[in-house]
Amino acid sequence: MYQTFYGLREKPFSLFPDHRFLYLNRRYQLALSLLEFGVLNKNGMILLTGDPGAGKTTLIQKILNTLDGTVLVGTLPFTQDSEHSLLPWVLKAFGLHATSQHTADLFHVFVDFLTKTAQEQRGLLLVVDEAQNLDVAKLEELRLLFNLNDRHGSVLQILLAGHTQLRERLQDPQLGAFVQRIGTDFSLEPFSRDDTKAYILHRVQAVGGPASLFSDAACALVYRCTQGNPRLINQLCETSLLYGFSEQVRSISDALVADAAKDRLEGGLLPLSQVDELSVHPESRSATEQGSSEQDFPQAHSSSSAREAVNPPADTHRHWDAAMKLKEQGWYLEAIRSLKQIAEHPTFHRQGWFQVGQCYLALGRPADANEAFHVALGDTSHRSKESAPIHYAIGQVLESLGRDEEATRYYDLARFTDLDLTGTDNPFSHSHPRPSSPKPDPHRFSQFWWMNTIRRWWSKLQHSFFR
Repeated sequence: MYQTFYGLREKPFSLFPDHRFLYLNRRYQLALSLLEFGVLNKNGMILLTGDPGAGKTTLIQKILNTLDGTVLVGTLPFTQDSEHSLLPWVLKAFGLHATSQHTADLFHVFVDFLTKTAQEQRGLLLVVDEAQNLDVAKLEELRLLFNLNDRHGSVLQILLAGHTQLRERLQDPQLGAFVQRIGTDFSLEPFSRDDTKAYILHRVQAVGGPASLFSDAACALVYRCTQGNPRLINQLCETSLLYGFSEQVRSISDALVADAAKDRLEGGLLPLSQVDELSVHPESRSATEQGSSEQDFPQAHSSSSAREAVNPPADTHRHWDAAMKLKEQGWYLEAIRSLKQIAEHPTFHRQGWFQVGQCYLALGRPADANEAFHVALGDTSHRSKESAPIHYAIGQVLESLGRDEEATRYYDLARFTDLDLTGTDNPFSHSHPRPSSPKPDPHRFSQFWWMNTIRRWWSKLQHSFFR
């Protein structure tokens, strides 16, 4: 309908997975490389998780498209048959037929097929999509099939793709043996603001469209509404193109995206984020366009008063508790995703980004942790006591990076603003160990004596002056 009007060869934002449109940012490129390594090197089972619409199927398509005839691929797209064994579906995935439906006969058919494949020096790859629907019994079936490699060498590979609930399922103690056989594990994250803009541009140009089809402000608003989910981006951009075509405008503005988003939200079917004041006023357009260049870490707010505490939605506290539980259980990427969304609420901005930084530290990503801590810090006065633990955390990160001089400056700031601060006394902490740092000897002459003296002197002066 709109393709000819905008000079496009085909629809750029189809809802169906198509590896031709795959956009590889740093994280998705890493995911592709790890999955390819897992498939080609037969390094145990492979686990790929992500939110619905994160691009799992598209990534898998890309990998399968690169395989040659030495690897036979079978796909299980349907995993909700809870009453029967998975074995008939596995045989069907590889085009195998059995004369009997007894489990033993089905098993022997698959073993014979595996033996023949090994003799031909070929491999098998079983792709299980929507794996979050598999119960413990079905996952155990897959483990038993994978164990057949002990007889024939590394012939069978199993790739599990599913929603993030799959990781919760795998925490079941009954699945300990299954988890030990996972050699490659990756979780997809939503796009950042910059990646959302680059993703839109990539898909538009892939079908011959102009780079200016979506304005910077439009891309920024798409990110706000979709939170970087690729499938939701596709749906909102597709609707925006239809609206633009109906109004015969050559470029998609943020106002068009706002209209499309509001109509989809009113329909109640598309899970877009509830963005306040979707209507974009002319005077705010420049600010919106500036915001489109922000990365995954937002700019610090202009002042702490701009984030006055208001009563957050009732479910925000519940989401916070859930995110903290993910963090405690070691699901750091999932916790980061939840915490970033929670931190959009002013009440949770500081502590949310502080916990994001702690998660990045646990993942061994100090540079990202440092950025998150700075976002949490904002422009809070260095004399604010609530900024002390953040200064202290930044000092720890810088020290781990070997930037001792900068680290000392942040340690000084932390101790100057809170004389009682220690490595564990932290109002933002939540049962998560931080990198250890040497504790000062109380019997040793402190190098911060002059700070303590000034603080106490200033406190007494204020007390006397304002009494």
